[in-house]
Amino acid sequence: MYFMPSPKPPKPKKKSADPEHKRKVFKQQFLSQNRREFIGRSSCTVPWCEAGHCDNAHIANKSGMGKKGDYTDIVPLCRMHHIEYDTQRENFYLAYGLSPELMRDAADAIEIAWRASCGDYSP
Repeated sequence: MYFMPSPKPPKPKKKSADPEHKRKVFKQQFLSQNRREFIGRSSCTVPWCEAGHCDNAHIANKSGMGKKGDYTDIVPLCRMHHIEYDTQRENFYLAYGLSPELMRDAADAIEIAWRASCGDYSP
């Protein structure tokens, strides 16, 4: 006679991070949902790209270990270019005539545009 093995018990769910910590990290990385949406409506930083929606692409990794930089280190990139930027950075720069300095300039420009549009500094 064949016996079915008993199913493994479910793994315990990991406790979610402290909500206050999550809010603090979100504010550091994106400032506010309004700012995140503002960048989503902006044009892709890659010249001649006409994608309709952009991701918030962090251009600086200040803390190491895969952590994102501050909200001032964000440029708008369409999904395709964001993936390309994250996975093949040197090829990305060569293919589109961009550089770390030009990406920094783009991040500074989007910050100025954000402040000019609504000046929302709150989460």
